[in-house]
Amino acid sequence: MPAYHFVCGSCQAQRTRICAPEESKIPVLCRLCTGVMDRAPSAPTSQVVEVLDNGLMGRVLQRPADAERIHYEHVHHHEGLKHS
Repeated sequence: MPAYHFVCGSCQAQRTRICAPEESKIPVLCRLCTGVMDRAPSAPTSQVVEVLDNGLMGRVLQRPADAERIHYEHVHHHEGLKHS
């Protein structure tokens, strides 16, 4: 799934989400000011992809270079929602 970049219209905070293309049209709220975030224009080639290959796997894996950071933000955002 592609990574989509969003920018808050109020406080200019930035956020990246990995989601299906149809989910990218769902409004995203800013975590800082609860304003609506707009999808930032980005070229398809602007996403840095790293290739994982240890020489033993049947095929190489490609993922966003900042996948750990995106996953960390996603998990901690949902943990915060559980405790609210």
